[in-house]
Amino acid sequence: MLASPLALVDQPYLSSLYGALVERGARVEHYSGRRLRGGGWDVWHLHWPEQFLNRPQRVGVVLGNGARLLWSVGRARRRGVAVVWTVHNLGSHERNHPWLERAFWFLLTRRLDGIIALTEGGRRAARERFPRLVHVPAAVVPLGHFRKPVEAKLDRVDACRRLGVAADRQVVCFLGLIRPYKGVPTLVRAFRDLAEERAVLLVAGRPSTPGLAREVEAAAAGDPRVHLVLRRLSDEEIEDHLAAADLVALPYREVLNSSTAVHALSADRPVLVPAKGAMAELQESIGGEWVRLFSGDLDTGDLEQALDWARRSERSREAPLDHLSWPAIADATLGAYDQAIGHRRRRRERSGGP
Repeated sequence: MLASPLALVDQPYLSSLYGALVERGARVEHYSGRRLRGGGWDVWHLHWPEQFLNRPQRVGVVLGNGARLLWSVGRARRRGVAVVWTVHNLGSHERNHPWLERAFWFLLTRRLDGIIALTEGGRRAARERFPRLVHVPAAVVPLGHFRKPVEAKLDRVDACRRLGVAADRQVVCFLGLIRPYKGVPTLVRAFRDLAEERAVLLVAGRPSTPGLAREVEAAAAGDPRVHLVLRRLSDEEIEDHLAAADLVALPYREVLNSSTAVHALSADRPVLVPAKGAMAELQESIGGEWVRLFSGDLDTGDLEQALDWARRSERSREAPLDHLSWPAIADATLGAYDQAIGHRRRRRERSGGP
């Protein structure tokens, strides 16, 4: 199978998924026109096809990128390749080019042979937004966990020491790429109004724009309890931040799925997430003692209650993630590919066209 993309620096989901597929005997390569022309491919798997719409580029450049992607999808299908989209989002986050985006989704969703949703709610939402998708196979395959082996788990006290945080503090952590829709300045302002002097907020990740970095810095200015690391983190630094956290807070203004939430749960850290998208389904899957929801924009009261919940709630030493094992996810993904391949073949037999 061909994959777009095969890997991303800040996204362990892809390497975990495709590594598990390779272990199941699949041949996986990054998509290119040359590879497609070489033949022998059954599936082209798309993730985040809307990424080009998030870039702050001229309309002509964006239009050209979208046209090339749609042309490539059409060419692949003419060669008998089934095109499958994993529904991470229902649209671009930045909304830079709304009319181009409407046209792009209209055309792409008519050129798919199958979709993979990460939750049942995600499948319903995708079909509601893009009604054409009711005509193609739609599998539900969840995000897998990122749990480390027991011997690789970090000690909280050591992690706090490396981060310059006293181990007796209540640590709230935001982790990941900082983009406008993620609401990080709102989190910082809500935290600053907390009366708890022993609380610490760690904000770690690379802002998507210099302006957003300045906004986060301005929100944090003057409060020594707020620690900012506004850059891309190494894998070791990510694990240190998770190990130090008492609560991972993700104040997103919009969300469908969150690999960061699953990453935090994989480190056995409780998470605070908005009651949007598939987050209620995540709570139901993992448990209310591990996943807490808030409504509307995050405020100081939400954060105060979540800290108290994180401290007082009884929970097992490990979040229950066995159902998110990568071998099981690889098997379900291969099943989704088979459905899409069958759909592609039947459609070609009926119409003789792409």
